[in-house]
Amino acid sequence: MFRHKRQWIMYLLVFFGTGLFVLVWLQPHQRDLFTPGFWRNIIHVGRVMLLVNHDYVESDKADYDALSETSLKQMLHGLDEYSGYMDRDDYAEFSVQTDQHYAGIGAEVERIDGRVTIAGLFDHSPALAAGVRAGDEIVRVDGDDATGWTVTEMVEHLRGPAGERVELGVYRPSEGQERVFTFARQAIDFPSVRDIQLGPDGVGSLRIASFGRNTGAEFRAALDTLEAAGMRALILDLRGNPGGLLPEAIKVAGEFLPPHTLVVTTRGRDGTVINEERTAGTPRRVDYPVAVLIDGSSASASEIVSGALQDLGKAVVIGETSYGKGSVQRVYAFANGDGLRLTSAMYYLPSGRTIHKTGVEPDITVAVSSQEALELRLQHSHQRALDPAAFEARFGFAPAPDRPFERAREVLHGVLAWEGESS
Repeated sequence: MFRHKRQWIMYLLVFFGTGLFVLVWLQPHQRDLFTPGFWRNIIHVGRVMLLVNHDYVESDKADYDALSETSLKQMLHGLDEYSGYMDRDDYAEFSVQTDQHYAGIGAEVERIDGRVTIAGLFDHSPALAAGVRAGDEIVRVDGDDATGWTVTEMVEHLRGPAGERVELGVYRPSEGQERVFTFARQAIDFPSVRDIQLGPDGVGSLRIASFGRNTGAEFRAALDTLEAAGMRALILDLRGNPGGLLPEAIKVAGEFLPPHTLVVTTRGRDGTVINEERTAGTPRRVDYPVAVLIDGSSASASEIVSGALQDLGKAVVIGETSYGKGSVQRVYAFANGDGLRLTSAMYYLPSGRTIHKTGVEPDITVAVSSQEALELRLQHSHQRALDPAAFEARFGFAPAPDRPFERAREVLHGVLAWEGESS
């Protein structure tokens, strides 16, 4: 009886072992678990960690968790500038940008003249409701001196559990005095499509800050609003847009293209096609000219939108050559809250060209100096909250025309005039 029981145990072990082997073998990236080279290097890395943990002079830097995190980050960093290992905090911040959601005060901040300053406020945010204004300089958070904090440190203190109260001390340059606000943090869903406007000449404009999970729907709603108000031409501002979720970029491009139109192709390490991203759904009847603004900070998904519309003759691209990020990062999440970005493919536009390291070249170049770019960024962030005199008093220069934007407007006026003569 004991012998039969032992045989059954052996059969079960063989059965489950074979099943485990098959499951692993069916996943090509797992097959190296059965190769001598993989285990030889794992053992070598382990030996080095043992030596460092035992002998390194600063023991707090040599515990196994710290060594593991450092080695993972350095390993990924050595591959290329876009791959990277993200610890729990890094991955949480990455998720905020793509999910367009976090808990905090509902303000955007940037460092100006050595102080972290409110650059913008989201609609219906607790900070806006409490009376905080764009241009306010944050000097204290919950009674702690914040004048020397970095933007990252400030963001960490401003975010927190929804419902938790925060005390914000700000210096308001226009009044020359400090103010204190107390309010509760709340869940914030922030928009990626912003600055939606329609000029008296019928030229509409909007800016996409990044491509998050709601960008496609936000963009469609914005176009619906502008078209209902009589828009005759559109300026799509992608300056400073670092990219984001590719499916949302395809939705944006798809507003101007027929269904099943190829927008971008991804190719893997051996040059074979991994995927072809095509438009879906019902396109709008676009009978107005479109201009797309880009600059040296427009990257990845924003380059795909501008480049595809340029290739397919749906828009004129104006500004400066874009950043040149044509690589695809696959994102992995781990049970401990960490994450991994790994370059796995390259993008190719409809014409077959790649944007990697070259970028999208505009049809019409409008060069902007770094100083002018900084001043324009300040204007876009603060001009709505400050009148021209207060703006000049705060920043030391008078608001100036946005030359790329104005050039786009001129081009669209020319197209509208030509179409009027041709009809």
